[in-house]
Amino acid sequence: MTDRTSRPQQVMSNGSGGPDVVTGADRVVEEPADRALGYGRRAANQGVRVAQVPRKKQPTRARGKPAHVLAAEAERDRLAPFLPNSAVKKQVGIYDMARFRVAEVRKFALAGGFAAWTNSSTEIFVVPGLEEPANYDALRAALYHEFLHVDQFRTRAGGRPPSKYFTMIEYEVEAYRESAKWLRNPTDGGPPDESRAKEMDKGFRFAEQALSKKRSEKEYKELLVSHKPPYLPQHTGRITSLYCSKRPCELP
Repeated sequence: MTDRTSRPQQVMSNGSGGPDVVTGADRVVEEPADRALGYGRRAANQGVRVAQVPRKKQPTRARGKPAHVLAAEAERDRLAPFLPNSAVKKQVGIYDMARFRVAEVRKFALAGGFAAWTNSSTEIFVVPGLEEPANYDALRAALYHEFLHVDQFRTRAGGRPPSKYFTMIEYEVEAYRESAKWLRNPTDGGPPDESRAKEMDKGFRFAEQALSKKRSEKEYKELLVSHKPPYLPQHTGRITSLYCSKRPCELP
């Protein structure tokens, strides 16, 4: 499942980027570590329990992992204590979208389709660029949205992702609605993010409208892949063809 609304600003040579990233020459961009620690201080002032381990400064490539994976791991650890089932969240692995096994999903995401993707209760894949300071808020929103899907997969259908487009859209109605609520009233001590909340609202309205009348699976698929911008990549099979069926899902 995806977070299409929180695409990071592209830092690759193709120059394309998500429209929801706020940039500007006169904008002062905090280091991710400084911003996260600021969130923690505000949370403490509000009486919210802050994670024991502070977020490190912007990660660099280490232990064979790329910087965007390290950044997402650090944000997972920072964010998890403020969410339901925090112990489960900390056990979710973060992986590089550039090495996701399913080519349609990998190419779509790397071209700017979405920032993160999960089709399991144990793995989230993230795109390059999320380690950039300007994209810290996109990373925060993307992980929260994917954590909602992790909970859905963990507690429904025997821990598996949906096998039908109809069910996927049902999950997205809930995930977009709850993501928008959280971004407006975050529990991690961070500031509200109205811009991304509005993007989540768009996803919610799309999903709700898609379910407003009975459709065939073929029609649901067409809605998802033909929307501008699309919610899923073009693919020839059913929705399960987008899922990784072999573990690990990360290519060697």
